[in-house]
Formats: sequence, C-alpha cells, structure tokens
Amino acid sequence: EFSIERDALNLEVSGKVSAFELNRLNMYAAKHSKGAIRSGRGDAAFDIEIRGRKLSGTIRFVFSKVKFERAEASSPTDGESRAELSLQNSFAMLKDKDGIVRLTVPLSGSLDDPRFDFSDGLVQALVKTLRSTVTLTFKPLGLLVGAAGLVGASQELEFSPVAFDPGEWTLSGEGLAHLDALARELERHPAVKVRICGRAVSADRIRIEQGDRRVPSGEQPPADQKASRPADVNLRLADLAEQRASAVRRYLEESKRIARERLMGCEARVESTPGRLPRVDLPVRVETESNAVSAEESRG
Repeated sequence: EFSIERDALNLEVSGKVSAFELNRLNMYAAKHSKGAIRSGRGDAAFDIEIRGRKLSGTIRFVFSKVKFERAEASSPTDGESRAELSLQNSFAMLKDKDGIVRLTVPLSGSLDDPRFDFSDGLVQALVKTLRSTVTLTFKPLGLLVGAAGLVGASQELEFSPVAFDPGEWTLSGEGLAHLDALARELERHPAVKVRICGRAVSADRIRIEQGDRRVPSGEQPPADQKASRPADVNLRLADLAEQRASAVRRYLEESKRIARERLMGCEARVESTPGRLPRVDLPVRVETESNAVSAEESRG
C-alpha cells in the first residue's frame, strides 16, 4: 500500500510492505553479522519525506521467525553464546514470548551525497536501532556497555552485579530489588540467560581476619571464625563466594520462578585486587536459533 504526495521540490511517501524475506538483506547485513540470516519474515509500515533533497522518516518493523546460519567463530556448544552485541544476539535479546521483535527505525540522508545508498543506509539504521534498543531495554539492570557508550560486536555484556556487605551472604533490600528487575526482564525475553558468579574480595578478608563477621539472624558462626591462618581464611572466602551465588540463584529460582536452565553456573572466585566490591557478577548469555541448532548437532 502506498500513498505519495509531491510537488516540484518535495515528496512524501507512506506505505506498508508485508511478508518480505529477511535473507534478502544478507548482502547488506554481512558486515554486521558473524552468520548470515537463514530465514525470517518482516512486515513494515513507513513514512518517508524528502524536503530540499534531504530524506527523513521512520519505518516501523515487525520481525518474526528470524534465524541465522551458524557462525564460523567458535562458541560454546551448550546452546548459548557469549552475549556480544552482534546482530544475532540483538535480535534474540529483544524477542518477546511469541518470538516477535518490534522496532521503530529512524531514517535520514542527503540525496546529494554520492555515498548515499538507501538499502545500505536502511540496514545501518536498523542495526544501530537494534543495538540501542537492547541497551535501553536492559538499562534498568545496569547493562554494562563500556566506557565509550554503545558497544560494538566484540564486547561481552554483563548486568550490574548484586552487591553484598563485607563478610555477608544474605541479600540486602537493594540486592532484592535488583533481582526483582532482572526476573521481570528474564520473563519478558526468554532467550536471555545469566551466569551467576560469586565473588569474595579484600574487604571480606579484612572482616574475617578481624573476627567480627556478622552472621545472619538465626545462624551460628563457624567454630573456626576467629582463625587467622591464611589457609583457613582462603577456604572461608571461597565458601563465602559460593554462598553468595547460592543466595542469588535460590531467590531467582524459588521466589521468582525463573527456570533453572536459565541460571547458569560459574566458578566462584576470591579476588585480591583492593577496592573491589563484594558481589555476585551476572554475565549475560543468549540462546539464538543458530547456536541452539549447533548444540543439537553436537549432541547428536
């Protein structure tokens, strides 16, 4: 459907395009994606105008059943990939429960620019909007995107960590609020998973060595709490990191009903760098169609 209005200098175009095949975009999308688009459907409604040979407008996309070819780069064979902000992962992170991605893409350009190519410009605008929408969608969770702003396709993503008081493994009110927000987004976006990585740090070591670690109400302190031998302290720090991870996992699984397979394990660590926060890190993992297929093939 099209509606066109124009005069000697100006042009306005409105219309709809239905059920176009996304793999036709591969020649333009190749530089933004590690794997080609295998299949998928797109519907679009657009409003575009040209004023004084300057093009502007918006296109409202609805994408469904988007699948990518398996990427050449090595990735885990358990059905998840590191959450780099690639084209594949951006689509996967934004899919709702019905597998639909909705985007409003702004367009702009000059017809006098010899480098201007509408198709290439459209794909560039689409990729930029995909990535910016991911960061905006998950901004309440403190999605880490690097000091320079929007990340490129090679940086791994993490949600803000869950903070703890030194020596503690019980969740604070702030920590619970952060996990509540995380659970809401996990519910809305089924392809997103998290690793749960407990960390113990120098501040925990100081608290333990001082022998005054606070113990959650109703629990008894360990018999060796006042031990100061380095080996004992290191064991207790490792246990503290594990307890923190367990507290986060237990809350998400039991209180928020997040499926166990979406809460991935991670080796607990004791860090010696001064000034680090007592915490549980939350690296993002994404299940995409291409790496899910790879996992099935590896198990077969």
